Amino acid sequence: MKKILYYSCYSFPLSLIMAAIHTGLLPRNRKISVSDLEQLSLFNEGRKKGRLIFVGLDNRNNKIYALMGSDNKGLLIRFIMSILSLYKIKKESYYFIDCSKYGSIIFTLGWFLYNINFSKFLACYLICFKLRSSYHLLTAGVEEAKVEEVRSSLIFLD
Repeated sequence: MKKILYYSCYSFPLSLIMAAIHTGLLPRNRKISVSDLEQLSLFNEGRKKGRLIFVGLDNRNNKIYALMGSDNKGLLIRFIMSILSLYKIKKESYYFIDCSKYGSIIFTLGWFLYNINFSKFLACYLICFKLRSSYHLLTAGVEEAKVEEVRSSLIFLD
């Protein structure tokens, strides 16, 4: 069993969305709706930058986590590696997935509106609008991460 950590350097909790897709909390085979986001109780946890959030288990019993970090990707990577080193955790027991390449200004705007309580429905609508247009990329990213995680497990078995 591995621990899979989705992380992002954007203010929008994209790592949380991708981790929820990975665990099945969000559907893979259809587009996300506003009600899907509203029902995702972890979505409010995404407001807490720098907090490691346990999202759930996948079908291989891997523990899936999400982390929203600082805007500085290098700092976030150094922090993760420092924690692993400090607690003498084997790097091969973790698999890290960078979600930053899927970021967008629309996600950031929607998340900003969501956090200032301007209109949660409008904010979720903006987020869902962008998620719908890039959902195939996000699910492909999750599937690619799963394949790579299996591949890395096989490498460490040798």
